[in-house]
Amino acid sequence: PPRHPPASAAASNGAETGDGPLVTAPAQALIDELGVDPERVRALAVKVVRRADVERLAAAAPTRQESPPGGTEQIDRGTRVTPGSDGAAGPGSGRSPRSLSANQRAVGRAVSLSHQTVPAAYTAVKVDVGHAVAAARDLTRRLRRLVGLPDLLISAVARLHRDFPLFFAALVDEGTASVPESPHVGVTIDLGAGLYVPVIRDAGTKSVAEIAGELAEYRRLAQRGGFREEQLAGGTIVVTLHHDAGIVMAVPIVFPGQACAVALTSPQREGERTVAVVGLSYDHRLINGRDAVLFLQALKETLEGTPSEGL
Repeated sequence: PPRHPPASAAASNGAETGDGPLVTAPAQALIDELGVDPERVRALAVKVVRRADVERLAAAAPTRQESPPGGTEQIDRGTRVTPGSDGAAGPGSGRSPRSLSANQRAVGRAVSLSHQTVPAAYTAVKVDVGHAVAAARDLTRRLRRLVGLPDLLISAVARLHRDFPLFFAALVDEGTASVPESPHVGVTIDLGAGLYVPVIRDAGTKSVAEIAGELAEYRRLAQRGGFREEQLAGGTIVVTLHHDAGIVMAVPIVFPGQACAVALTSPQREGERTVAVVGLSYDHRLINGRDAVLFLQALKETLEGTPSEGL
């Protein structure tokens, strides 16, 4: 697919939004389906609004909603519910209402939109990460900075951008994908104060040590909740981290406006080996199973052959 499709072609059958940008037909259909406020669409800093732009917009903030039936009331700090036959909170129900944080509501919107709009598939491989873990420990000693398996995986994912461009792409419409010039890798961080997905920009040009430094800073920010908007925006692929011992597989969602998400479980002993599972959720409109396997095999080969020199 072309990297930069002509606006006239991409916006065929689109509609103007008054003094705002041109809206493609697939984008307008999604705006109508999700009830996105037209004012927020007009405020986008783009000349042509595509479906991927609407997906990101809907995931970032609430859409227009009618008051749901049954007495549910939307409030600023969460959802207040009244008694009903579905066992909702209320007097005598044995339940009490609890407000959800703004961060959790944003997560909920992204997850819901992903399930509504992305026909996702999933594949996973088991990786012998013994060499990678040893290389990370060696780098930690040499650099006097904590380096871990996630940093190696982020680097390996970013370096596949040239060979697997559609894994970093965004679907524009049924026949067009937009491929970024550089990989910007989002990483899930949840330290108990909420789930964040900050982005390591231009990760393909950075060393493992540089990636480790940025990720360490992001962990500090996650504890305080001090992220800037630009640190959370612009990701072209996501790596989801599942550190808890005993987790053998995790199936991440594909974030709206992206093509796939890579999941990493915690390393575990398996006989004489140290293994981890690397999984891939992918948008089947952009990626097929054979290419997903090739992508995972490339990651597997990189991690299993990781030397500490030159990282």
